[in-house]
Amino acid sequence: MRTSILWPLATMIFMSVFLTSCQKDEETNTPNTGPEPDPIQISCLMVGQQSSFIRFTGEEYYMANNNNITYYADTMVMEVVSEDQGVFILKESLTPYSVSVVNDLLWNADSIYFLKAYVDMDTLWVEPQYGDYGGSWFFTEVSKRNSFYSAYSMSELPFQMFQGQEVDFLGWKTTLNYAEIYKEAHMKNQSLLGSSYPFLNARIDDSSMAFDGPGYTVIYEPKGRLVRSSVVNWWTQSGGGWDRL
Repeated sequence: MRTSILWPLATMIFMSVFLTSCQKDEETNTPNTGPEPDPIQISCLMVGQQSSFIRFTGEEYYMANNNNITYYADTMVMEVVSEDQGVFILKESLTPYSVSVVNDLLWNADSIYFLKAYVDMDTLWVEPQYGDYGGSWFFTEVSKRNSFYSAYSMSELPFQMFQGQEVDFLGWKTTLNYAEIYKEAHMKNQSLLGSSYPFLNARIDDSSMAFDGPGYTVIYEPKGRLVRSSVVNWWTQSGGGWDRL
């Protein structure tokens, strides 16, 4: 891990910016109805926020020298559609002209998912709208907090800035070495699909792969935008996910 005497100051500035922005939005409390909605901010959810993602696939997850990524003309839109006492409803769906919808390339391409999202204990929690377990485009599967399924899904995103190993984007993966374990890493000064990110958390949970299960990765700004999610199949070592547009 790289260290610097400027790290505490940078951390304070970073967190101050997000807190100030969130407070300003809450004071107006007016959904964005313009042609370009505000992106989803995980610590400052507001009705009307919207983020779009493009689908990608990759293979040979265990091989560091194979980082090919293939993008598809599939756009997934995540939108905050309602709020009730601090519990927000997220809607996920593919746009009508996505290639997988038009050509029926994905088994559930026309599915619309509704998720509950709320902040507790400095963490974003995402759950199915109904029941203990449900599907999600971005998170793949979500489960009710503390349910039997919670150990097998990626349903929470901590807001603290991860101080584990520093990694970079590497195609559809990161530069983190292959390991069937849970890791918290971070990224600095990254660019993805035309957007720049000064600091990102990389939550990489490949622990289930030790038992032939899937591996999950979510990359996000600690209190800001969702940037990437992916899932890998242990048996085929292939997978895919969504990158923020």
